[in-house]
Amino acid sequence: MVLFSPDDSYVDLAVKVITANDYRPLPMNELVKNIRVLKSDEKIERRSVEATIYRHIKTKGDSARLVKVSSGVYGVKRFPREASIN
Repeated sequence: MVLFSPDDSYVDLAVKVITANDYRPLPMNELVKNIRVLKSDEKIERRSVEATIYRHIKTKGDSARLVKVSSGVYGVKRFPREASIN
């Protein structure tokens, strides 16, 4: 189960979906499918979600919450324990 707010962005939802998947990276198709269910909107397009995540990774750089694991596969960036304490 994923707890979310209607105001959550695609990035927020992707992080929550991957976290609920025991932090295992997911293909974009799975992320989009889950985001559509959470938002109750089957019209959400893959390209919109993927562009938002891509822009997040490019603009945030090292502080991005998501990371591209391989072609079309994204995961949650895991921070070292020391960094997460501060």
